[in-house]
Amino acid sequence: MEEEDIRRWHGQPESKGEGLETSEDLENIKRCWIIGAHMIHQFDEQGSDEDSSEEDKDQEEVENQGLAEENKQNDATDEENEEDEEEDDEENEDEEEDDAENEDDDEDDEDEDST
Repeated sequence: MEEEDIRRWHGQPESKGEGLETSEDLENIKRCWIIGAHMIHQFDEQGSDEDSSEEDKDQEEVENQGLAEENKQNDATDEENEEDEEEDDEENEDEEEDDAENEDDDEDDEDEDST
């Protein structure tokens, strides 16, 4: 089947199911018409793709290079963030230990004051 045949068929009222009364046949014809519309859309895109396929390839390579560079930067940032989180965790642990020591000292001071 040729592209021109599909386009011609798609433009006819019968291709949309006009004049059909059986609901099952009408549904099937409508499905075919929708598929025809998708095919025509693809034909249109292929036609424009052939004209600019070289430009698209060049543009795609540039975009892929940009994405690769962006991924490298994101990986580096992720590593830095992980290091920062580890440092923060260590600082929090140290603060918790200091707090625990201070509480012990406060309890000792209270015991001395009560005697």
